[in-house]
Amino acid sequence: EKFSPAVVNITTSTVLAQGAGPSPIVPEGSPFEDFFRQFRERNENGDRPRRTSALGSGFVISEDGYVVTNNHVIESADEIIIEFYSGEELEAKVIGTDPKTDIAL
Repeated sequence: EKFSPAVVNITTSTVLAQGAGPSPIVPEGSPFEDFFRQFRERNENGDRPRRTSALGSGFVISEDGYVVTNNHVIESADEIIIEFYSGEELEAKVIGTDPKTDIAL
């Protein structure tokens, strides 16, 4: 409980272009082949982008509100919302990242 106020939840959102992201690899002849083909065909809405969300956590490291998290949590995010232990939410901006060590501020 002593450290709980320093732990934050991080919610990010990103707009992805249509067709972005991995496609499932299904062996030819698999019973799932038709399912995934039908799923892809149903979801082909032209070039309409879609918004995705991700969750992560971080730690407040200073009184002026700097938060350390993993780079993969905020990488490519269009919007970053920090939720504090109290329930208060604030929009955040990236100050710096180091993908090699997977750290972001």
